[in-house]
Amino acid sequence: LQAWAAATHAEDEGQDDAADLEGDTVRWSERGSEPPAEVGAIELIPLVLVAWSDQHVDSKERRKILVSAKDFGIAEGSCAYKTLNYWMEHEPPSHLFDMWNLYIVTLLKELDHGTQSELVRTVDDLIKKVARASGGILGLGQVSSEEKESMEQIRLALSA
Repeated sequence: LQAWAAATHAEDEGQDDAADLEGDTVRWSERGSEPPAEVGAIELIPLVLVAWSDQHVDSKERRKILVSAKDFGIAEGSCAYKTLNYWMEHEPPSHLFDMWNLYIVTLLKELDHGTQSELVRTVDDLIKKVARASGGILGLGQVSSEEKESMEQIRLALSA
């Protein structure tokens, strides 16, 4: 997972728009080098989707996502960080899950079994933390039915 995480968070200056990012994503994978840092936001799409499951992102969910972003090497002020903030302030388009699903299925095919398992566990742990962030008494334990449904869709994608 460390190699996977490192490969998704390397710095590559000057990539400001989605078209450039999309083109560079193809190029870095073809040349065997590391992707731009902006790609890091893609890995956190499941967290954003779980947070939006109940039609809003509260401050506790936001905090969990930003802590995860930092853990993934996404620097405050980077394009990936700004993208995550935008997604937390404005409900992402419905096709965002489809984009992530295509990405994760492709990525999982490229990883060995052990790394696949670690990635799946990591994503599952992170979406649980976001889902539990604002539920229940004192924020402990409760996950809404909408969050459970989103988590199940993510888990299905990870098992494909």
